[in-house]
Amino acid sequence: MPRVQGAGYRVRGAAEPTRFGAAAPSRSADAVASIHRSMHRLCVSILALLLAAQVLVGCVAREPAELPAPPPPPTPQVLLEENMPVVEKPQVRITDIKDALTDDKTEFIVTGLLTNDGNGPTTSIVLQVEGHDMDEKVIETADGIVSTQVIQAHETATFTSRLKRRSDVVSYHVEAAIK
Repeated sequence: MPRVQGAGYRVRGAAEPTRFGAAAPSRSADAVASIHRSMHRLCVSILALLLAAQVLVGCVAREPAELPAPPPPPTPQVLLEENMPVVEKPQVRITDIKDALTDDKTEFIVTGLLTNDGNGPTTSIVLQVEGHDMDEKVIETADGIVSTQVIQAHETATFTSRLKRRSDVVSYHVEAAIK
């Protein structure tokens, strides 16, 4: 009978000791090959079962993880009322513009009113009067004189300006620069 060597053991005669020191019964090579095939099938089956179990565990529906509660809304800040200083600002309106010829008929005297509609007094006023022709071109200018440089809020002052008499002047334009 031929001797068959397997993984980690040898087939020995009845009297030969095994690797562990005890005497093993004698077996034929076919019996050993049959046992070897059976063990191989068993290992393959166990591996197949383990693989199938792994796949099944991966396919089992799980409950979704519980989402954390949303954070609470931020606490509204308390708004504090603050007394803001009122910016005092003058705002001048020009009204009642009139013109009159001087006694010697060489100049026009342009007069009118300046009313401070703002909430602060004026500190300086520069006034200019322009004479316009039919095409609205400026053909004559003159500085104006204001009755007072300081016009308190909601008060009125007068102004006067003298322009040379020209026959082509048809209208007047008055501008006031204030501080």
